Amino acid sequence: MARMFGKAYIRVDGQTLRTLKGASLEAGGEDRQPVVGSNEVHGFSGSITPATIDCEVAIAAGDDPVGLHNRIVDATVTFECDSGQTYSVRQAFSSVPPKMTEGGDGGKVPIKLIGQPAELV
Repeated sequence: MARMFGKAYIRVDGQTLRTLKGASLEAGGEDRQPVVGSNEVHGFSGSITPATIDCEVAIAAGDDPVGLHNRIVDATVTFECDSGQTYSVRQAFSSVPPKMTEGGDGGKVPIKLIGQPAELV
């Protein structure tokens, strides 16, 4: 029976983030728009869409979410699926300053990473 995707491991320059459930990867790539003439579709034009990784990171004693955000610039981020696929996002950066939220399931900070379109490695 095949192993199905159920969890992800996100690494920034080799450092594994302590992510919570719900991480996602939008792979990016070419976004195609149709070119429509008066009587038919002539083809398409395209533009590049960046890859986006959204996740929440659990915060423990000694962690520095602000420092983490400030350090993630021109990073290589990997999104490794437990089903075997690993995607690499080059030249990634943290795009949103951290917003820390308290909670019974551990303090958490959402992180949005944006970079070049993801590549299967």
